[in-house]
Amino acid sequence: MSQKKLREFEPIFYPRSIAVVGASNDKLKFGTRYLQALISSGFKGGLYPVNPHEGDVLGLKTYQRLTSIPANVDYVLLCQSPHDLYSICLTIVQQSV
Repeated sequence: MSQKKLREFEPIFYPRSIAVVGASNDKLKFGTRYLQALISSGFKGGLYPVNPHEGDVLGLKTYQRLTSIPANVDYVLLCQSPHDLYSICLTIVQQSV
């Protein structure tokens, strides 16, 4: 495999930023647990909780939607109810995440 092709996979294996859709202040929810694990493991990149009903989660500013994040996002963790996944996936494709 060429070096150019390998570099295309870097955002998956070495993301510089991660959005966690569905993170909340409910510590039992998967989104919050993923976000806490990223913080606890010392992730150095940008972390963006996404939830239209929260102001902040685990001390991080929360964004109402993916399109509200002011930076490029390399990786999105979807921890949302199944009925919202289609529209979220469309947004991800449109933003080339």
